Amino acid sequence: MLWDYEKDTCETYCTITESGFGLYNLGAIKYITRSPDGTRLVFGSNGYGDGMKILSLDDLSEIPLEREQSRGYANLVFNGNGKYIYGSSAEVNCVWDAATGKMIYSSDAYDEIAVGYDGKTMIVTSPGYLGAADLDSGEMIWEIRSDSSMAVAVSLSPDGKYISADGGISGIYDTLTGSQLSESVGVAFSHDGSLMLVNPAQGTPSLD
Repeated sequence: MLWDYEKDTCETYCTITESGFGLYNLGAIKYITRSPDGTRLVFGSNGYGDGMKILSLDDLSEIPLEREQSRGYANLVFNGNGKYIYGSSAEVNCVWDAATGKMIYSSDAYDEIAVGYDGKTMIVTSPGYLGAADLDSGEMIWEIRSDSSMAVAVSLSPDGKYISADGGISGIYDTLTGSQLSESVGVAFSHDGSLMLVNPAQGTPSLD
């Protein structure tokens, strides 16, 4: 069910059996994420991939996600325009077409990936490394390297213009060029991308 925190009401969309999860261990379903337009849910799994599906909240239709055998993907996320889903499993990062459930990218070359708003750019990280690649060709658009052995965690602004990085490489970066816009580390972007939650110890970022 979904809870409307403004109205303080809950709406039940489906039960476990109605949504096809009747034979599945509910405790293994992780990271239920809603699409940006609010019409779909994607269910991740930390088990063997059972229950990994896209559920339409309009008609309760389901699209299973293509997966490698005996591999579950827990942290599934829609990209900004809702056309792609990305996630990882045991150091393998994947991207799916959200309309068909087809896996269109799979690689163990990076620690983490994130698909940009337009679905054309993929942000990739490894310890001391941050880069952007073309999702279709895999060719690198820009790369930033440091001497740090720390992992790099990233979050993208909803409009896809900015990257917030922390760890081996830190700061706010331009998605298209990789230019550093601020040394301050943003924690999270607001839904419309106009605000950013920051750690006061890191100072106040400026994107001018």
